[in-house]
Amino acid sequence: VESGLVYRSAEGRMYIALHDGVLGMKYTLPFRLAEEQIGEEVKLEPRVQLQAFQLLRLGDGVLSGVLVHDYTVRVAKVAHFDIDLPDDIVIFDGTAPGLESWKILQRDGQRYLRLKLLAPADGSVRGVVHFEGTYDPDEGRVAVPRFPPLGVERESGFVAVSAEGAELELDLTGKLLPADVSELPPDVAAIDGNLISVYKYSGEPDRAAVNITEHEDAPVLTAIIESLNATAAVLQNGTEATWIDLTVKNNRKQFLTFRVPGEEVEIWSLWLNGQPAKPKRTGDAILVPLPRGDGEVVSRISLVLLRRGPEVHPFGRIDPYLPSFDVPVSEALWTVYLPPGMRYSPRENGFRPVVVTAPPVGWARRSRVVGGLYRDKKVVDGPVTMEEAADVYGDSVSAPMARAQADQESRIAGQMKKKASVRRGALPVRIAIPGGIQQLPRVTMTRMLIVGDEANTFTIRVYPAWITGALRILQRLLIVSSAILFGFRMGGFLSRRALIGALAVGALGMLPYGGIAPLAALVLWTFLVGTTWASIMLYRRLQTTPSPA
Repeated sequence: VESGLVYRSAEGRMYIALHDGVLGMKYTLPFRLAEEQIGEEVKLEPRVQLQAFQLLRLGDGVLSGVLVHDYTVRVAKVAHFDIDLPDDIVIFDGTAPGLESWKILQRDGQRYLRLKLLAPADGSVRGVVHFEGTYDPDEGRVAVPRFPPLGVERESGFVAVSAEGAELELDLTGKLLPADVSELPPDVAAIDGNLISVYKYSGEPDRAAVNITEHEDAPVLTAIIESLNATAAVLQNGTEATWIDLTVKNNRKQFLTFRVPGEEVEIWSLWLNGQPAKPKRTGDAILVPLPRGDGEVVSRISLVLLRRGPEVHPFGRIDPYLPSFDVPVSEALWTVYLPPGMRYSPRENGFRPVVVTAPPVGWARRSRVVGGLYRDKKVVDGPVTMEEAADVYGDSVSAPMARAQADQESRIAGQMKKKASVRRGALPVRIAIPGGIQQLPRVTMTRMLIVGDEANTFTIRVYPAWITGALRILQRLLIVSSAILFGFRMGGFLSRRALIGALAVGALGMLPYGGIAPLAALVLWTFLVGTTWASIMLYRRLQTTPSPA
């Protein structure tokens, strides 16, 4: 039979499995010969050659892999293929074209695998076997299992090794030769796309081993707050309301956790991706559910917190509160609006000031305000351009953070014009930033990379409003007194000690704390010194000039 597989013959009949419905066969008609002309029939033995591929995977004490045997059968057909099995190897699958079954047999105390075909076959036949075993990861050395084929005339092959999170090094002996992954047939290499080391052999191979060094998995960050934009309003009685907008990138984390100190801080509102959400609470820990997907998911969280702190007093301090999160914060921008009628000076404590609108001294940074606030002495409710936002916050704040702050400020007037959407039931309502806050003094702080459980706070020193005028008067008095003293010294009325005192007083007057810049203070001091000296010289000349009498 040339086309089809004969799988049964009985009582003069053959049962044939047809290929594509086609049957091809040859036959001869018998005729009688003299008995002395008929010789004894010689039974032909099959000639089997094998190209073997063993793909081995190692990791965490588990040895698994795939055994691919490409048989080439000649002369006579074979009905099964046998493979000797090493100890402690478990076979859990076997496939081949026209396979009837695969079985584990035992002979003389040795196990072997038999791939039985539906009918004898010749030509090219591929058998694929999946196996698994174990090894001791502490030893650092794994012997490559050997699967000797039975009834094979000639054998050659490749062994490829892969591992997840481990370093591999082949230990080859005898006729084993290192090879490259590209030498494997593409269909075989595609079974395991992470092959690291390959060796080849011809004939019965020598024993090989793999030196393996396994490493523990390093913890990785699965979520991060890419940007934090907070706006806080501190009242005279110490009440502090904080609006927080978070942009969170999440890969696997179920909840975003932050802590609030007992009953001191209340959660007024929580919105997740524009929809109201209910936070969970365990003690001081507040848990916000995070959306998850197949990969990285970006979410936007809006929080409103209320905190009751101490009353604000002149010559006191304000410590605004921002909760600490259980994931790092890449970039934070924090604006605090303060009670009117006083002066404020922030202190760096991780956070760095970029805008101060009510400083007690002239050297603090000032900036015109945009985005729902004053722009060129006019209140503007419209959106802010990126150039305007960058002009306000400078190069110290990235463009996305500047834009986020400007957008949040633009909602001050815009949200108050729109009726906030209120949901019935236990879900929170949307709470907008109150109107009129734009007229208050403010301090804007920035910080890069907040990591760990450290407290997110900074200190603002409070001064009475009259301190600015007092400092201006003091600066001018120092400049004038220093210039007069120096002028008298130049006129010869004072000693050298007085000169040192005059220079010290002048140096204090040059500091930019009273509204006069150092250059302007130096010009004023020089003018006063020259005027004083000229006056003394004129007075002396008038005293020494003889009268006409």
